[in-house]
Order: sequence, then structure tokens, then C-alpha cells
Amino acid sequence: MKQTSSLLIALLMVAGSVVAQIQGTPQKIPYSNKSIGYNPNIDRSGIALGNHFILNGYANVEFFSKDEDGVASGSWMEPLMNMFNKDTGFNAYADLDSHIKFDPVSLKIHTNVSDAIFVEQLYLDFQVNDVFSLEAGKFVSHRSLIPEELNEKFFRTSTYHLQQGFLGTKFSILVMEELFDLVTDAVTASDQAAIDNLVSIFGIDAVTDLNDPQFDTNTLMASVSKAYVEMFSSLMLLRDDYKTSYNKGIRGNVSLSAVDLSFAITESIWNQMPDMGDGDFALDLNAVIYLNPSFAGKIGYAYESAESVGSLLGLVIPDSSDDIHHLNTGIEFKNAGFTSALEYDYMKLNPLDTNIWDLALLLHYQVNDLFGLGFQYSHEDLETPMGDGDSDKFSLSLNFNVTDNFLIALGYSVVDAEIGGVESDLNELIVNSLYSF
Repeated sequence: MKQTSSLLIALLMVAGSVVAQIQGTPQKIPYSNKSIGYNPNIDRSGIALGNHFILNGYANVEFFSKDEDGVASGSWMEPLMNMFNKDTGFNAYADLDSHIKFDPVSLKIHTNVSDAIFVEQLYLDFQVNDVFSLEAGKFVSHRSLIPEELNEKFFRTSTYHLQQGFLGTKFSILVMEELFDLVTDAVTASDQAAIDNLVSIFGIDAVTDLNDPQFDTNTLMASVSKAYVEMFSSLMLLRDDYKTSYNKGIRGNVSLSAVDLSFAITESIWNQMPDMGDGDFALDLNAVIYLNPSFAGKIGYAYESAESVGSLLGLVIPDSSDDIHHLNTGIEFKNAGFTSALEYDYMKLNPLDTNIWDLALLLHYQVNDLFGLGFQYSHEDLETPMGDGDSDKFSLSLNFNVTDNFLIALGYSVVDAEIGGVESDLNELIVNSLYSF
């Protein structure tokens, strides 16, 4: 695996050099509709500060109120999880994207600013010629037709309910409950069989015989904690968002008159603690075709070399296997003020023994320069070791474009969802003001 990932990186770099040397490479032709999925009613042109620096971004202030069935409903962890859950209040944050350009190389830094500053993306962009560019660093992998950034979207809410905020947390709760039950059975009940079970799962290096005078509960728990930390890498596949990630690697882009292609090899896409020395790597392939100014289509495939999980997580996911595959497809039609988009996804999250398919439909009509009305529907269908799940999310959005840069929006979403026998319904109201530049 290590040799495979190194070879793929080398091939990508060689391909860039070859494209740069080809004589008579076709020239990139400007195409007015090269923004699939994006909201064209918000300005994102940026602020030029001198000849070599452009600043893009947005600031968002919103009021929200939601009524949600908690992810830990029915669990002893419910009070603990509810402590971190905020039902009503305000959010305020900004996204600042710096573009420093000295041809043919640019430095792009994307930062999110709220209570802290988080660098989402930081990469070098080498524009080899009008057709081919090569990027290296930390960049986004967004596996959806519906854009990532808030000032690119028609809606201020997430598209999918379970994959964007619920699924990873639910797995985490199951693991914590399993650990709690194991330790309780072993220590509180002084059950030798339960202690032996802990030893076999974690490989604990401590005196575990209750009849041994050197047996000590604190020493046993210290060994359990150490083993749990060693198991932590398996938990790094548990994410808040399975659609968007920020990954380190190298990406090549080909942009022709009506076709955009990209190929990336990264440390990971889903794993949050990758090590390419252990054979970890991921691929992210995308193609977009613009058939005419009104119609465009996209197809993407993502793969990650990820090992099956073991230890405690293996108790929750006994049929875990290797690797992750994700197929994303979508089409968009827009004419005058009307925009419609449809996407379909299928993902095999083998280490978590989870299969997911989903679809989303987006409709938006810009009535005039001031007012736009949007409707969005998404459905998810999941097969997981904790039980099957599904969700239906309906969202409405009233967008008021006060200026090209300033938008006020009123959004309301209703979710009917369940996973593993646990209800995950949601009613959510969002009123936000967005300043984009």
C-alpha cells in the first residue's frame, strides 16, 4: 500500500510536467456557466488589495431555534449530551479566503473565524498553462453537487440530516455505552469472566486475577484507559460530516471549454488520523461537463484505503471490513431565474459496516432582483450494525438580496428520521444575515 500511494503521487506529478511540455495544448475557453450548484445571486468577486492579493469570504450572523430528538435519546448518556446541545440562540462567524498570486504560482489560505481561528485550507496552486493546474497542500474534498461555502448556497441549513451531524455521534455513543457496560460488569460486580473479556479485547497488561493479592482496581482501570487510547485511531472514522473533509495531498485539475476534471491523492478523506507510512491513502476523482449554458452534470468517485476496526469498536461493528467507496452524481438545470438540481450518492463505509444511499432535489426561483424562493428535499437510507435508518428532510428558504453583497434569509426545515430504533426528528428555524465579498 505504501508503494502504491507513492507511485500514484509520482505519476500525478509527472503528468503535470508532461501536460506543461505538450505543444499546441488546447486553450481554455471562457464558459459563462462554470459554477455548477452555485447560487449566482450572491457576489463573491473578492476585494483586490494591490496587484497580488485578493480577499474573498463572508460574515454570517444568524438566529436559530430548533426542536430536535437527541442523538442519545433513551441512553444514560442523554443528560450529558444535552448539556452540549443549544436549542435556541445566535451564531456569528466569518470565512476569510486569502489569495496571494505571483504568476504562475498562487498561495490560497481559507480560514474560518468564530470563537477560534481554524485554517480549513492552505495550498499552493501552480498554473502550468491555460488548461492544467497542480495543487499541493491542504484542500477541501466536497462530495456533493450542493456547494460547501455558505455564500455559495441557496440554503443555510445542511442538506443531509444523518450524514452531516448525527451518524458519527451515534456510533460514538454506542462505543461509550459498550465500554461502560464492560467496565461496570468487570469491576463493580467483581466478575472474573467480565475481566477476562476486557483482557481479551484490549490486551491489558496488568494483574487481572481477582484472587491475586496484587490485584488493584486502579491499576486495572489505568490499563483499560491506556488500551482505549491505543484504540482511538479506529474511532477517527467517526465524523460529524461524511460529505465534506479537508485533506492534505496533491491534486491535478484540467479545465477545457466545457469539461472540468480533477484527480487528487491525499493522506485520507474520512480518517482523521492517517499515516501514509501504514499504507493509508485516498483518491478523489471528479468530472463536470457543461452541455450548454443551462445544463450541466457531475460525477465523482472517492476511495480510501482504510482497515477494518477491532478492539472495542469491533464489538459494536462485528462485520467490519476494509476500504471506503463513495460515488456522487448530479445534474443541474438553470434558465433565467430558475435553478434546479438533483443528486444521487452511494457510499460503502466498510470499516463501519455501513451502506448509504441518498438523493437530494433543489428548486429555487429568483422572482426579481430582491426576492428568491427555494425548496429542498433530501432522503437518506442507511444500513448500519446498530440498525437501519432513514431520513426525509424538507427545507424552505426565503432569500432577500438587499444588495449584491448582502442577503437576509428566512429558512425552515422539518426532518423525519430514525436510526437504530432511535427517533431523530428535527424542526428548525434559521434567520440569518450574510455579507459576502
